[in-house]
Amino acid sequence: MNHGLRTTRFLVVAMCLQAVAANADVVLGGSRSAGMAGAGLALPGYGGLSGQVNPAALPGYPNNRLSLGSIGLHVSGLDFGDLRDRMKGGSGNDKNDLGKFAREFGGGNTEFGANYDLGIPVGPVTIGFSAQARVRSIPNASLRADVARNDGTYGAGSQLDAYGFGYHSLDIGYSKALPKSPTGDFAVGARARFMRGYFAHHIANSGTIAAGGDGAPAPEMNGDNVISHNGLALDLGLQGVVGAEKNVFVGAVIENAIRPNLGFNATEPADMAPGRSSVDPFRRRLNLGVGTMTKTGTTVAFDIADTFGGRSREARFGVNQVLGKGFEARLGYSSATKFTLGFTVLGMNIAFSRDTPFTVSKSFPF
Repeated sequence: MNHGLRTTRFLVVAMCLQAVAANADVVLGGSRSAGMAGAGLALPGYGGLSGQVNPAALPGYPNNRLSLGSIGLHVSGLDFGDLRDRMKGGSGNDKNDLGKFAREFGGGNTEFGANYDLGIPVGPVTIGFSAQARVRSIPNASLRADVARNDGTYGAGSQLDAYGFGYHSLDIGYSKALPKSPTGDFAVGARARFMRGYFAHHIANSGTIAAGGDGAPAPEMNGDNVISHNGLALDLGLQGVVGAEKNVFVGAVIENAIRPNLGFNATEPADMAPGRSSVDPFRRRLNLGVGTMTKTGTTVAFDIADTFGGRSREARFGVNQVLGKGFEARLGYSSATKFTLGFTVLGMNIAFSRDTPFTVSKSFPF
């Protein structure tokens, strides 16, 4: 490896670490769509295992929808260094020492998570593995006031709720090109996902917070520390290119056409009645997209995620520009997660945002 290449990669890693320290989400590797706020389901070669993936893939285009690995990190409400220190001490935002966590970070909501995906194409078949997890802590108004007062006392009504949700999935996809037609070229695809989901909800009350002790399982946990389910999901996709110059792309995905059994009943913060809410990001969704690629290396994509979802409907827009061999720059905007910035450096994709549009981003309804 030459000196210039080593230096460039060092600068890339340093930039990513600085972004994480500044509470920005970072995705290393994976697809271009991560740097375009998740847009690009109509574009061949722009998808990825995470987010609104399109299992259909037009033949004849560079196709990196399954990457050789990507990892993403999300931190909100606390510094990455704080999270690292808590994890080193074995007392992160789980039931262990939840009272101590509440004393340190009970001034507002906190959230952290991670994702990983890995995939291998084998002809028209794709085989992949993906995993995502997110943890959120929610202090009530009394605890927020106690932490702001900073005198070491905690009112009788102070409470912190800590939620966790995650899953891992073995994915098998298949894509097939349809016979060519005068209107354009199209491909259809399907992806089966063999999944296991996990849910946890623990509570630290005023006594636990004052003692810095362990949290207790919420009522819906029925005494368990973690609840898990197995599930099978099926996504269906369509991708096509139309127009006289074959530079207009269209796409559609029915996400969770078969829904996995990965929903969990949940009590809302400071509520002791199970069943009033649920944690289940795997609703059936119709996602639509259009895009274009120009001869100057500019790519534009526009998607509507959860088209008929009402308030959960999300618009995504992204632009990618090729700068040279192995170098690209991209920008995205989502009505849900706002701006995303992305780059390709020596063939490696990198994305920065305030909240990467992963599936588990929508886990908690509260």
